[in-house]
Amino acid sequence: MRIFRNSCVVMGLALLVVLSLVAGCAKPAPTPPAPPTPPAPPPPTGPERGGILLTTSIGDASFLNPILSADTATGTIVGYIFEGLVTLDGDVNLKPLLAKRWESSPDELTWTFYLRDDVKWHDGIPFTSKDVKFTYESILHPTYTGPRVANFNMLLGAKAYLAEIAAINKQFSDKAISEEEHKAKTLEAYQNWLKLEAIQTPDAHTVVFRLAEPFAPFLFNSVSLGIIPWHILKDHQGVAMRDHAFSRKPVGTGPFKFKEWKSGEHVAVVANFNYWGKVPYVDELVMQIIPDMNTIGVALEAGRVDHGSLVPEEFARFDAMKHVQTFEFPAFSYTYMGFNLTNPLFKDKLVRHAISHAINKEAMVNEIFQGHAVPAWTHGSPVRWDYNPNVKQFPYDVAKAKQLLAEAGWKPGPDGILVKDGKRFEFVLQTNLGNKQREAAAVVIQSNLEEVGIKVDVQLVEWSTFVNAVLLGKNFDVCIVGWALGADPDAFSIWHSKGGGFNFVSFFNERVDRILEQGRVVGDLNQRKALYQEMQAILAEEQPYVFLFYPNTLVGINARVEAPFKGSPAHSSGILWNAEHWWIPEKYQKGPILTP
Repeated sequence: MRIFRNSCVVMGLALLVVLSLVAGCAKPAPTPPAPPTPPAPPPPTGPERGGILLTTSIGDASFLNPILSADTATGTIVGYIFEGLVTLDGDVNLKPLLAKRWESSPDELTWTFYLRDDVKWHDGIPFTSKDVKFTYESILHPTYTGPRVANFNMLLGAKAYLAEIAAINKQFSDKAISEEEHKAKTLEAYQNWLKLEAIQTPDAHTVVFRLAEPFAPFLFNSVSLGIIPWHILKDHQGVAMRDHAFSRKPVGTGPFKFKEWKSGEHVAVVANFNYWGKVPYVDELVMQIIPDMNTIGVALEAGRVDHGSLVPEEFARFDAMKHVQTFEFPAFSYTYMGFNLTNPLFKDKLVRHAISHAINKEAMVNEIFQGHAVPAWTHGSPVRWDYNPNVKQFPYDVAKAKQLLAEAGWKPGPDGILVKDGKRFEFVLQTNLGNKQREAAAVVIQSNLEEVGIKVDVQLVEWSTFVNAVLLGKNFDVCIVGWALGADPDAFSIWHSKGGGFNFVSFFNERVDRILEQGRVVGDLNQRKALYQEMQAILAEEQPYVFLFYPNTLVGINARVEAPFKGSPAHSSGILWNAEHWWIPEKYQKGPILTP
């Protein structure tokens, strides 16, 4: 197994041909001795431009708009096309991107960003502060449909404005006002908020953010927010933006430009040769949609793709292949089984505890992951600085599970399925099609829960439908999915009762709400760590999820690809986070991919 390898391919020698021009004369001159042969130049050792990099994803993209995207498949492609004010390097340190530099006031209520003046959108229009202002303000638009409102509700006046929008929405849902009145009232509230000038643009390359209170994750939240173009979308905020053609044919400022998107097949981007920074080495990057991890492995082994996630049971076999480089690294991520807490079946904490005791996590780790994962007990990641290893655990214990279910009033029915108040304990467990680990986990859970008298029907759903209709739509009983977490531990959008769309399970805990609010304003790292560790302990006790496992990232890369392979768990793109720096030696650019 090769981890974080950085290598170069030695290319063929360049041939130097010396031509001699001889002038005519009356008398032939004696033949001069042949000049000494000059030494051959050294072979090239640096990156070479050209070729197509073929990556893979089990899920298709959703909306190629960075303020609307809510999944990793979309985030990977969006990350090549769009850029934020700041970014993270391979060591998870903040560094400038569209902003050359930034500064904050001593009270951290004013943040000033000084933008690059050499950036252009892919259509040639100059990038300015107007684009930044438009992007952030669009997230607060009353008909915005994305999940990021909670990330920027600290802007001056935003909380009061959002509370007003919530009140107007309730009036509409209660049929106290008409649809026209609802639209007029919400737009008026938005215009009144804009008048507060929470975001100011003193000139074309300066943006000033005014906050209502200090906000510790402000810079980190800006990492994942790609800036969108005002000149294209200025008249299409909110729902209109979601439906705009831009969501399928985006225009960004990033190192790659959009080429095409064939739903269910691939998304292709090409090198932006007018990029303000380092132009990508490959001419094109194609993300092929292969909705099955085993099929991705077959394609990688056959040399039909350059990159793919590996299933744990195949990792050792791929590691022995000469034409595939394998990589394994821990990630800021975990997989969980989430309860829809609005479902009466899961409101009782005793029931959630019982289900947690009934699920054999150790068997999942050993059988499904072959040791390339560890059991999870709470939100977070063991490799991130805020992790709390001392939370309540629910070891596999069938007798304990049955005892707790009985205490909660569930008794075996005639067919062995538990019954309470005439209702059978039966639910549908949904997860995304093609993720073999989640599919296998669903089967284990189905079997485990049958042993304690709970009937589970497993349903597999195509990725984009699973994200948008099932999760964001909260149309599920129980789901298996995972979080790719950022470098900052702020989890407001996941766990706060007013956090937004990522609180799929409708969790509410007053103390967790207060912790998340405090964690955003406390600057001291140790104080923040204590807060988030307390939150993790509460989540472990409450079990809104059955926290299943912390999987390692397993990746295979075709040996023709050369790059500074440094997988960073901070990037939703995983090992592909710096794909613009990957390159393919010329001798492999037009010929076949390396095969066995």
